[in-house]
Amino acid sequence: MRYVVLAVTVALAAWSLRQPAVGLVAALPLMYMINPTPTTVGWREFGFAITITVAGLSSIWRHRSMLAGLPRAGCIWLSIVTGWFVLNFFTAFWNGVSVADWVRGAAPFVFMSYFLPIWLEARANRVFAHGWQWAAGIAAALFSWHVVQVYVGEQLWRPATYIFDNGTWISMGYAEAQALGKQVFEFAIRVTQRLQQATDTLLCLGVVWGAWASLWLSNWLLRMLGLGLSILATTAIVLTYTRSMLLSSFLVALVLMLVAIRRGGAKRVVVLFLALVATGAGTITGFNLEAIYLNRLVQMQEQASVSFDASPNQGKEGMAASSVDGSIASLRAPTPLQSAMPGKMEGQPKDANIASRMEEYRIAWDHFRASPLVGHGLGVQHNIRFDAGNGEWLDTRVGYVHNWVMYVLMTGGLLGLGVYAAVLFGPAVLAWRRCPRESGLPELTFATVAVMAVYGLFFAVFRLIPFNLVLGGMWGLLLGVQREHARG
Repeated sequence: MRYVVLAVTVALAAWSLRQPAVGLVAALPLMYMINPTPTTVGWREFGFAITITVAGLSSIWRHRSMLAGLPRAGCIWLSIVTGWFVLNFFTAFWNGVSVADWVRGAAPFVFMSYFLPIWLEARANRVFAHGWQWAAGIAAALFSWHVVQVYVGEQLWRPATYIFDNGTWISMGYAEAQALGKQVFEFAIRVTQRLQQATDTLLCLGVVWGAWASLWLSNWLLRMLGLGLSILATTAIVLTYTRSMLLSSFLVALVLMLVAIRRGGAKRVVVLFLALVATGAGTITGFNLEAIYLNRLVQMQEQASVSFDASPNQGKEGMAASSVDGSIASLRAPTPLQSAMPGKMEGQPKDANIASRMEEYRIAWDHFRASPLVGHGLGVQHNIRFDAGNGEWLDTRVGYVHNWVMYVLMTGGLLGLGVYAAVLFGPAVLAWRRCPRESGLPELTFATVAVMAVYGLFFAVFRLIPFNLVLGGMWGLLLGVQREHARG
């Protein structure tokens, strides 16, 4: 496999030296090969890094004469962000954050610099923007397909049988466990435990990008492709059982539908709405997930981790309903299930997931109150208690918060929040002011930014590579589109 990756990397890098646009477009689908949060640099990560670096530097070198024409909005954006990073580095140093920790905290945001070669290529070739949009859609489809493939391939809708022996979960058949005289537990494992990509923003973006295409594009074939992407991404999200993904993607899709109705696209809205509802309902009933989703609805009020004795007469739905949230605790837990284990403590929070989030917010708020203007710097770490799953809570040292507002307040203070909000919402403002209404680009940009902003309130996706590549790509394309319209 490494030789295949090496061969593809060499071919793309060589091609990107002559045609940088190829590597910049290929970077999005190539994200499918790597984990969104790689802990080590393997052959796949190395190939991705080489491809995007060669393509970016080659584009800047080939079009260096155009750099002086960077629009004022781009110059202001680049100056403010660069200045803030410099200030944040000294802030972190002042607060005792090591250089290594600061670099780890800042590294994900470096991918936003992708905007510069994207802008250069978009300005040099108007066709490039369409190629990048196609690549983004393909990346969303690949991520969604991967989730469905893992879920179906590993039959994750079927509860797995375990015994709890000497503090360790051991998977074995029911008859074998009974023969050992051990208590038997059955749990439904979530695909988010098996696959990092299962919680990536691209799944949510796939829903709204496909919805936009099916509502705004005039070509029938492209509308059908958009509808197919939206259906595929919806299927993947439903199979993750993730509430925040459902909320962010379908809330924004609903807004797009309302806007389309006002513009006379009621028939297209009906088709899209019925397709998404049928997809969600069909996926839930097809895999017998009714009890799981019912349990997800009441998890806000009930204990998140429930264990029980399994018996041969228990139905699949009952077992899944009692154990589905055995996966919502931190992936750092050393067991395969992480929660839904015996021996729960008295007074344990009823939803371990929400409890850990509230603890994160409290810690972040305390950091903000201690330094409200500039924060404590990227890379600042804190101890957080996660449900270890065996009736105990595990103290873990981390450098992130699952909420972009609280994270930026903790690391950058009010100044950082203002800078990051401008970076995150800037594309929507730019598209609304500069792009023609008939193009549909304002609605597409709004939908993209809205999904990223809402979903980022629940997951730390703003620290992942796909999130920052998409954000940087939007800035680059819109600055390029702005330039084209100014010339036209």
